[in-house]
Amino acid sequence: MDCYSTDRTISARATLFDLLRRGLWVDRPQLANVEFNKVDSRTWEDIYNFARKHTVEAVVFDALKYLPKDSLPPECLLARWLVQIEQIERRNQLLNSFIASQWRWFLSNNLSPLMLKGQGVAQAYAIPSHRISGDIDWRLDDLSYSTAKKLLELCKQDLTSDGLASLSYIRKGVIVEHHKDVFNLTNPFLKGYLLVLLEQSEAENPMITIGGESIKVLSPLMQIVQVNIHILKHLLAFGVGLRQLCDSARVYHYYRGSYDPGELQRIYKRMGVLSWTHYLHDVLVKHFGLLESDLPYPVPRGIQSEWMIEEIWMSGNFGYHDERYKNGKHSKLSVRPDSFVRVWRSFRQYRKIAPMESIFFILTRLFAKPFHKKK
Repeated sequence: MDCYSTDRTISARATLFDLLRRGLWVDRPQLANVEFNKVDSRTWEDIYNFARKHTVEAVVFDALKYLPKDSLPPECLLARWLVQIEQIERRNQLLNSFIASQWRWFLSNNLSPLMLKGQGVAQAYAIPSHRISGDIDWRLDDLSYSTAKKLLELCKQDLTSDGLASLSYIRKGVIVEHHKDVFNLTNPFLKGYLLVLLEQSEAENPMITIGGESIKVLSPLMQIVQVNIHILKHLLAFGVGLRQLCDSARVYHYYRGSYDPGELQRIYKRMGVLSWTHYLHDVLVKHFGLLESDLPYPVPRGIQSEWMIEEIWMSGNFGYHDERYKNGKHSKLSVRPDSFVRVWRSFRQYRKIAPMESIFFILTRLFAKPFHKKK
């Protein structure tokens, strides 16, 4: 991205958030009547680049249909943007077809898969095909996990294993991951509790239609917990982009009335992340347009979450585009520069609002990660 003035950056950022809220809640027609402040062509370029950096360009694009004609981006940018949206839609169609074929493969081999995140979360969006998806994640019980691994090895599929609880591979250009665990918490004392939670909610796991197949996903309560814990995991590492916060806002809205808010609050408290969720919820309301009525419980008075949205803004999509560290040193621990500096910075920021998870995350990063063997 070209160098640009601070004023232009501020303008582009403010406009991006305005458009993001409109696009994220395109199913809220009243937002179309909110006044829009025009920006120049250079600022529109910045908005587009920022949106791509945070993988929300399709959601932001959805807001453009409600803008006055004289407020739209330049035609050349609009055309380029439209091409990008068509590619995202085609990619999602391919992913849906691939998911359906994988589901059939699992069932034909008597395996018990559960789809995590990704296209399952996309169902919570007003326009599911405009959520950019990454890899495909499946949760398998111990027996299904080991059986699937053996079957893939018989097919000469190259597998990458990080530890004993997950593996990944590339098939038809799609990254697929198998997991034994649903949640990304590193606190070992919560493992038994989390397994009980999953067992208790198993009867409430719904089936959703993807690629013409009925695919099983997490219950509403567990879906919310999983999405938010995934955000915390990445905040404790190298950061997370706006798209992951969009996921959180949409699942809160989509599943409102489908779970017990009191139970969710108790789960967060037991996990030791309740204080952190107050900051998350404050960010979702102030910057992503989530209605307070969609929250499971009120944000306490006095919460100051601006530092958190600043970190999210700067780090971008999983920290790959963080300009603060572009000239940093590389190590064997991560492909990102200044990995230790960044993890330590995150630890200092989150240790007071997610203490146990912060401590165990950095211990795992410092001591366990180097010893994980990849096959």
